[in-house]
Amino acid sequence: MERRARARRTALGLPSSRREAQKELARSKVYLDGRRISDWLPEDPLDASAPRLAGESKVWALVQLWAKWADEAPPPRRFIAGLIEAAQPVRHVTSPATAALPAHLTSLFEEQAERGEVWPYAIHSGTGARRALSAVYIRQALTPRGRSGLREEAASTVEEFLSSSDARHLFIEAGPGSGKSTMMARLAGRLSRRLLDGGAGQNGQLPLWVTAAQLASDADGVDQALTKMLFRGAQPPEDQNRRFTAMLEEIEIGLAPGHSWLLLVDGLDEVPTQQERARLARHLATLAMSQAGSSGRMRIVLTCRPLHRVERAYFTDAGFRHCRVAPFDRAQLEEFALRWFGEDEPGRAQAARYLHQVDGARLEEVTAVPLLAAVAAAVFEAWPEKGLPNNHHALLEQYRAYLTGAKAQQREGLFGQLVANAGHDQEALQAVEFLRNNLEELQRHAAIEAVTQTSPDLRGSALNWLSGRVGARARTVIPGWGEQVASLMTTSGLIVDSEGSLAFLHASFAEHLAAEAAALSLPSRFDGASRQWQDFTHDAAQLSGPKARAARAALLHYAHRHPRDALALLDWLQRGRSEEHHFLAGFLLAKGSPHTTDHLDTYLAKLPDLSAPSWQLTQHMSDPRVTRALRSYAETSPEGKNRQWALEALSVHDPAAARTIADRQASTAAYDGPLRVDPWDMEPATVEDSWLVESGPVIQALLDTLGHDTQHDLGEYEHLVCGLICSSPDALDSLIPRSTLVEALQRELPSWAEHAVDHLLHIMNSPAHTPEARIEAAEFLLEFGRDHQPRIAAVLGFLASDAELSIDNRWAAAEALAGLGAPHLAQARHFVQQMATDPATPAYQRYELTAYLAGTEAPVPRLDASGPGPLPGPESGPRPTTPV
Repeated sequence: MERRARARRTALGLPSSRREAQKELARSKVYLDGRRISDWLPEDPLDASAPRLAGESKVWALVQLWAKWADEAPPPRRFIAGLIEAAQPVRHVTSPATAALPAHLTSLFEEQAERGEVWPYAIHSGTGARRALSAVYIRQALTPRGRSGLREEAASTVEEFLSSSDARHLFIEAGPGSGKSTMMARLAGRLSRRLLDGGAGQNGQLPLWVTAAQLASDADGVDQALTKMLFRGAQPPEDQNRRFTAMLEEIEIGLAPGHSWLLLVDGLDEVPTQQERARLARHLATLAMSQAGSSGRMRIVLTCRPLHRVERAYFTDAGFRHCRVAPFDRAQLEEFALRWFGEDEPGRAQAARYLHQVDGARLEEVTAVPLLAAVAAAVFEAWPEKGLPNNHHALLEQYRAYLTGAKAQQREGLFGQLVANAGHDQEALQAVEFLRNNLEELQRHAAIEAVTQTSPDLRGSALNWLSGRVGARARTVIPGWGEQVASLMTTSGLIVDSEGSLAFLHASFAEHLAAEAAALSLPSRFDGASRQWQDFTHDAAQLSGPKARAARAALLHYAHRHPRDALALLDWLQRGRSEEHHFLAGFLLAKGSPHTTDHLDTYLAKLPDLSAPSWQLTQHMSDPRVTRALRSYAETSPEGKNRQWALEALSVHDPAAARTIADRQASTAAYDGPLRVDPWDMEPATVEDSWLVESGPVIQALLDTLGHDTQHDLGEYEHLVCGLICSSPDALDSLIPRSTLVEALQRELPSWAEHAVDHLLHIMNSPAHTPEARIEAAEFLLEFGRDHQPRIAAVLGFLASDAELSIDNRWAAAEALAGLGAPHLAQARHFVQQMATDPATPAYQRYELTAYLAGTEAPVPRLDASGPGPLPGPESGPRPTTPV
């Protein structure tokens, strides 16, 4: 019926995709995304999953829509209901606990349970793994981290964290492909299934699984976006303007006592701009500190790639527990291989050969990343006799070739259909030929859009790109041009149809293609005297920032495409005097760039003069000479920090030798294993921290990092600088005096100063922030001059007079108001007198306030021990007056 419906719509020149069906159904308040339809009706029928009984009404609505599109009568509803019931693997029996769930929650948990069985990325020819996710999934450990980045305690699974009595929220960081999204999928699916089967879930927790991009893109804000998710299946629809946190008790009506909500927010890093990430981070931090969050009635689990410490502080300051996902160890990789290939023969023999090839290619570090372990398994299955490549770049390219080959027949069929539809129109035929010759370039364009845009429309962007090169005639002459182009893009295997639109199956593959595009824009020959090459390597050599990561990835592509020039590039980098150039050389060596033994020896000899990031790169160099050099440095280096860094890297290559050396040296008695760097991203969270702390005055370090074109890089750093300004005084004083930083910003980067002022004004004016934060923001605003003094005085006066606040907060606001100078002293004194004479004020505080007014003793320190001191008495300042 779907095929007939789509054929008729196409003939009429109307859109007929599953995304269009989703839109049509949403107009009737039926919410069914294209991905769900694709699960029921995939390309390979063996991959089909049956709709559950709770979704019968949605299936019926879809059948009615297709019947309307096909201009035919729908089959009887009882026939459809019978099909769904007959397709259930086990006949559904409603348990008492399931019956207690409201209907809209049952629908939510049914959907999450189904999604929890689906791989978050495609593996086999774009159709996912051959087995359900639950059958292959390996539970990974979380390693808790303190603010210093060092290990605090033994690793545990996310389930163990949630079962503990510690009610803190979880903030989970890890590099791309490390299993964050898979972990969230299985957690949400498992808890949802327990609830539906009558269990209590994980300590009675009700999971709500959402992506950060969904929350960031909702114009109504986080609170209302969560309410919409919960009540989208409710009949009648609930008021969309109500807040999730205010409705928690209402939502739990009818549930067993003791339930709490578990909010699972996946992929903060997929919110591309720092401004949007910062806004969402503030909302989530506020939600965590709300009454529901602090009482344990709601816990938040958040995942993302490693953040800068200023961005991370939003969550650590809100009480989140900071963890990292531990990579696969050898035992987990072996278990994964058995689950993937099967524990019975011939699967067991295949798993053994797969592990043998991993060892032969020295891919232990690469396959420690779950995504790459799965990619390597798919490549091994495609070419079992060929052998796995020896670095992750080559592995991704081989996987890409496998997916492209698997889709070759489909691709040729689509091109044949386009030629037939073009008829004898020469301009349309030329457009089809251009598309055939430039399909890879179109996919790279889509990758750039996916990496750089907030909510990219890859299909629309691709069609616009094509129209700009071949004109609009193909779109108007060839029936179904847009849908055929979208289908051709999916034949790369790296792009999939997601809910009727296009998306990359994993962000890492979009970054891979975007880096390839950047590499192709470079000159084919390397020339160290060229300004273009100097600027590009300068960007790549920086230790932090998205621009640096993208430039390094592009250089790696270039090196593999131009092996001879890669040698010249390494020669040039290693002749450089700056540490950044040697760091970049080490990155290329660690990533498998073509090199000679002299390049590796030069890098190892230079290590004693380099800092921690360069030492950490040696964790991913598989040459035996690296192990020997690290052992020598760990035993003989006169510098204590070099011995420590050598031990950390050696622990990855030879743990027994590292432990023996550590035990012999009293100075390293506290050594507790390596601070293991992410094996794919190779950018430890400590890099940016050490860069800020160890580079002298912070503002100078920031300006040096920006290079020549300050305005171009402003967006990458403005929130970080602003975060430093707005952080607590203790966090900044060890780096640079706040007044010095503000002065430098106003002089060198006025745009940053303006942004910081806006941010401080937002904090000061927002009731969502704590009184302490609002008073601090008001005080810090004064560093930028007196222009905002009237607004500051109004807010401080409001806080000082608010009877709902604690005396400490009101007193602190009055002190800050007095600090504004003579025009506000009398008003501040009046507020303090009100507190001192109020019968509701505790007796000991009335005594302190009275003494403070009289100036007979120093004021009790409040928010800041450097406050203005006692307010002047009537004899030393203006007489108190009632403020107007």
